[in-house]
Amino acid sequence: MNRLGLAVMFVVVGSCLVVPASASDESGSGLVGADLEALTASIDRLAAALQTSLEEQKHQQDLLIAIQYLQFRTRNIEGLESEMRQIEGHKVGAEERVARMEQEVQTLERRLKAEGSEDSDNLAGAIDRYNRRIESEGDRIDRYERQILDLENRILQSRRQLVDLETFISENLDLGP
Repeated sequence: MNRLGLAVMFVVVGSCLVVPASASDESGSGLVGADLEALTASIDRLAAALQTSLEEQKHQQDLLIAIQYLQFRTRNIEGLESEMRQIEGHKVGAEERVARMEQEVQTLERRLKAEGSEDSDNLAGAIDRYNRRIESEGDRIDRYERQILDLENRILQSRRQLVDLETFISENLDLGP
């Protein structure tokens, strides 16, 4: 746009210098009219080019805004997916702890049956504590599953919005299919 402005300025300044020199020559009065017509045509072409340049610049600005918004939405989806993977990792860890505790409970129950009443109070207390921890971990796993389900729904909704947005941008910014 600056180059175009400079070009217009040079044409106008140049014509000012040409017109007085031509005007002093009485035999060249036809040249003055031709020079003015050429200048007018040049200014009209430059104005049209400037208008086209402004329209292209507006279109590029719209595209840039659309791209930035699409990138924002994509990063949002990536963030949700990362959060979901993290919660899935916590869930897997809790499931592994439950499996180990259940094995320990089975081991303690076998010892309780084998040893009889000698250490039965301590073993029964340990089994009870493990069962409460297993229940607590089960509640935590349920909470993780609800969080994962919620995140999956949010990701799905965000992806649909992203597709709708891409379609809207494609249709309204003349990008084609």
